[in-house]
Amino acid sequence: PDLLEGTDIRSIVLSVWDHDTDLGNIEDRKDQVDDMMQWLYLSGRTAALSLDPIPKALAASMNSPAVDPITVLGSDRSQWIAYLTPTLLSHGQRISRWFLGSPDQAYAFYDPNLPEVTENVIEQYSALAPTPELVIPWRIDQSRRRDVSDDLYYLLDVPPGVPADQMPAYLEQWDDIRDKLTLSLREPPANQMTHERRVTDLAIRMLTAWEQQPGAIAVSKLWTSAAQRQSAMAPDPLLGVFANIAHQLAGRRIVGDLNMGEGVKVCILDGPAGPALVAWAQQPGADASRMNLFLGPNPVAVDVWGNQTPIPLYDGKHRYDVPETPIFITGIDPKLALFRGGFTIDQPFIESTQSEHERVLTLTNPWPMTISGHMRITGPEGWVSKPTRQYFSIPSGRSVQIPVALSFPVSEVAGPKNLTARLEFTADQPMLIDLALPIEVGLEDVTFNATIALVPGKEPGTEDASAAAVVTNTGTETLSLYVYANLRGHPIQEKIIAELDPGQTAVRRFNFPGAGEALRSSAIRLGVREVNGP
Repeated sequence: PDLLEGTDIRSIVLSVWDHDTDLGNIEDRKDQVDDMMQWLYLSGRTAALSLDPIPKALAASMNSPAVDPITVLGSDRSQWIAYLTPTLLSHGQRISRWFLGSPDQAYAFYDPNLPEVTENVIEQYSALAPTPELVIPWRIDQSRRRDVSDDLYYLLDVPPGVPADQMPAYLEQWDDIRDKLTLSLREPPANQMTHERRVTDLAIRMLTAWEQQPGAIAVSKLWTSAAQRQSAMAPDPLLGVFANIAHQLAGRRIVGDLNMGEGVKVCILDGPAGPALVAWAQQPGADASRMNLFLGPNPVAVDVWGNQTPIPLYDGKHRYDVPETPIFITGIDPKLALFRGGFTIDQPFIESTQSEHERVLTLTNPWPMTISGHMRITGPEGWVSKPTRQYFSIPSGRSVQIPVALSFPVSEVAGPKNLTARLEFTADQPMLIDLALPIEVGLEDVTFNATIALVPGKEPGTEDASAAAVVTNTGTETLSLYVYANLRGHPIQEKIIAELDPGQTAVRRFNFPGAGEALRSSAIRLGVREVNGP
């Protein structure tokens, strides 16, 4: 009760037995469970019951020291019914979900007789409790067995070795029964990972798990026994993180993403609990991890410990440096967030050729009325968009595709960019907002890398700049290229790479005598261009 009061967690799993339960003290254990269940009912909480651990006396009577709940229930009822009857009489009518093992007991997968055993378990239990939901332990990295009953639920163990970004792939095989899954996130102990890393890892895994829309997510053993005269439970710090994130996710689902590029991940949450964003930096400290956009009337950042910080407004935009550990943002405009999330481009990669690049932008209207207005491409700086202004009218819940032709100056540097647009339109009120999409400029068939080093010059006390360009042909055609290097105050240098075959790499070096001082105040530009072509 103390842990539940302190965290305000509303749902738990209780063990019917402990290791030392036997037929002599089964009523005492039942009384403990009854007291706890009564407290849960009165406090408005819910519980499921677990048949783990199996009492040692019951295992001994079955001549097996390592027996599991599935094996027990699949055996002759006379061997185990006396252990379960007291709890069933008290709670069988009110409790529907029963866990047949803990996450670390996920070895049902290996049982060749699993279909017959589980059918027997379902039949046995259905005679004792109305419409029971029987949950068997499984590992997320184990294949789904299609030969077992569709009536079963699953407790999927997600060990620390399964990174968050791999969860969607593992869960594809469970698409048709996501609501029957409980994802149990297992975190490494504090002696195997830094505290800060554990916090961030749990937060990201919880969010990724919730995005997959399972029936529930859970953690276990986020506490330890304290050395006191009476039994007490000391919480792991991760229990507070789990509780705070659970409260933010309760009554919300992830309904979309804001495409902010590789620097930051932003998800849109909505539901009965109200709209929110959750964001975390994938490249902490980088410029790309800064949010700079209008979020709504009163956005507040809430960290995983529950601390709240209002987000300041500068020149009509909210600025916030997104940390590595996920942060929730409440007080947002949900329709505006969904509108931003519905702004997409068909091909974000743009080849660095001197020609017009035709692309299709998509706008989606989340408001309950038609929106009408115009859009103008505003960046990257120096780029030209045709037409310069696009008019649109979008019915509620519909999308419109807007074709554009983009071109950029010959001096444009390759790499990630933001395609920005300013939109002025009328929805439930007049709107003037800036949108951005991450794009990339480069060559699909060429990998280009550059390095720079300072070396002692011929003249005492001087430094030369030594640059190297590394070019790899990743395409299927032979290429002929010029490689050049340019530094302010020095003549441009250019070298040819003749007939670079597919898969080959060429290195060209450039030396700028006495240029060490110039590099302190000026950038050096290295590039590649075709001998003939755009």
